[in-house]
This record gives sequence, structure tokens and C-alpha cells, in this order.
Amino acid sequence: MNEDGGYGKPGIWRTLMIVVALLSICIALVALVKGGCSTCMETAAGGCVPMTCHWTFRAVGMLAVVSALAAAGGSAVREVRARRIAAALVVAVAVTIVVSIYTPVMGICAKSGMDCHVTAVIVDALLACQVVTAVIALAKTDPGTTPKPKRGI
Repeated sequence: MNEDGGYGKPGIWRTLMIVVALLSICIALVALVKGGCSTCMETAAGGCVPMTCHWTFRAVGMLAVVSALAAAGGSAVREVRARRIAAALVVAVAVTIVVSIYTPVMGICAKSGMDCHVTAVIVDALLACQVVTAVIALAKTDPGTTPKPKRGI
């Protein structure tokens, strides 16, 4: 074991989880700042109610904050089991974000030309990078589970 409590290069786990935390912060910023459609739906009484995509991206932003906190907390721990839990929590939150965007329970607008679809594509790209990094971090928690490269002579 090295000085950060893990195996392999010192700090590789911490570096990967910091990257995951930064990606989570980017997801939260995109979801909360760019958000969904800017138009409102008019009610029968003449009021204006935000579209469902507005509330979807509010939820996505809050879930991304949970993911960032899990990744930041995971970068500070030394125990292998806690590292695995932190990386698994990040992946579980990413799955929850995808489900919240693409299911009819919350979801985004039906028309493909609306602003919320652009935001969804950006969030999906960031989520893909986040999940790949979290899975690599999960694989780097314990060298006994990953095969060692063979050296040719």
C-alpha cells in the first residue's frame, strides 16, 4: 500500500474522483443554468406554468450535486470498501439522472427541436465521461481485481 492508503500510483484514485466531481459540477451547472425550455404553458386561468423539462433539469442539477459530494467524499477516504461505495454511488446517480430525463414520469418535451433536447445531449455527454471515469476509479480501488500487464522479454 502507498501513502494514500490505496494501491498503485499514489493519488490515482484521488485524481480520478476529483475528475468525477468536476464533471458532476459541470452537469449541475448545465442543468441548472441552461435548463429546459424557456417558454411557459398557459393555464386555463391565464397563468404561466413552467414546462416539465424545467423541473426535470432542476432534479438533474440536485442529483448532480449529490454525485459531486459522493465523489469529493470518495476522494478523501482511504478504505477500499468506502472507495467502492463512493464510485458505485456515482454510477447509480448517473443512472438515476438518465432515467429522470428519458422517462415519461418527469422527462423532457416531446418535440425534438426544443431547447431541452440540446441540454439533454450535453448532460448525456458529460454523464458518459463521468461514468467511464467512475468505472475506471472503481477498477483502480484494488489491484487484486485487475490483471497485471505481462512483460515481454
